[in-house]
Amino acid sequence: MQKLAEGFTAEVFLVSDSVVLKLFKRGFTACRDPEFHKLQYLRRHLDFVPSPIEQVERDERRGFTMERLGGSCLGRSGCTPAQVAETMCRLTGAFVAVPPDPVMDSPRDRIARRIEFNPDAVGDSGAPALALLESLPSGQSLCHGDFHPGNILVDDAVSYLIDWYGAGRDHLNCDISKSLFLMRYAPAGLALHGSLYESRREVCRLYIDAMAGAGFLDWETLGQWLFVRAVESLTFRLSPFDQSVAGLVEECVRSGNYDWQRLLQI
Repeated sequence: MQKLAEGFTAEVFLVSDSVVLKLFKRGFTACRDPEFHKLQYLRRHLDFVPSPIEQVERDERRGFTMERLGGSCLGRSGCTPAQVAETMCRLTGAFVAVPPDPVMDSPRDRIARRIEFNPDAVGDSGAPALALLESLPSGQSLCHGDFHPGNILVDDAVSYLIDWYGAGRDHLNCDISKSLFLMRYAPAGLALHGSLYESRREVCRLYIDAMAGAGFLDWETLGQWLFVRAVESLTFRLSPFDQSVAGLVEECVRSGNYDWQRLLQI
C-alpha cells in the first residue's frame, strides 16, 4: 500500500480513491479504539470530521479505515498567516458548539500523566506545573487535543480536521494553549512549514487576536495554561522544544510569573 503520511503514533496508507487506512505503530495500538469511537460520535455532529469505516488488524498492528479527505495541509498550503488564524478560529466555533461525549475524559489527565511519568525531563518544574494544572478552572468545552495547522486539510473553500485521538472536554484554554505552543515552538513541518514557519510569531499573534475577538480566549488563565504546556513539551524530548523552552520554564519557576507574551516570546 502507498503510504500517504506518517505521524508520531501512526501511519496512513491509501486503500482506494475514497478510503485510507490509519495503522498505529507498535506501542500505540491502544490508541485505536478511543479514536475510532470518538470519530463515530463526532461525525454525527460535524461534517468536517472523517467518517470512520471499520476497525482492522494488519501485520499484528491495529488500525481502522476511514473516509479519504481531499486537500492539502493548512500548515503547508501557501495560506497567509491571517488565513491560518481565521480558519482555525472558524473551526473552533463549529466544534465547541458540539456537546462532548460524556465518556470523554479531560486532556488535563493526560497532561498530568506525561509530567508525572517523565520526572527526568521536567526536573524541578514538574511539581509547580502539576499544582497549577490542578488549580486551573475546568470546563465542558469540546477540545480537539492536538489542534494545529498540520491537522487541518483545506480543499478550495472546504476545511477538514483530522487526528481526534486526544479529544476530550475541558476549558477551551487547554486547547488554545497547545495550539499556540505547537505553532510557536514545534519543529518545522509539524504544525507550520516554509514561509508560515518563518512567520510563526505573526501566526500566533493573529490566532490570539481571532480567538479573543470571537470570545473564546480567557486572558486570566492563558499564561498559566501556557506554562503547563511548556513543561509538558519537555516530555516530548524533541528539538527545538528542549532548547527553546527549558530556559523559559526555569524563569517561570523562579519568578512565579506566567506572562503569556514572555512564554511565547512575541
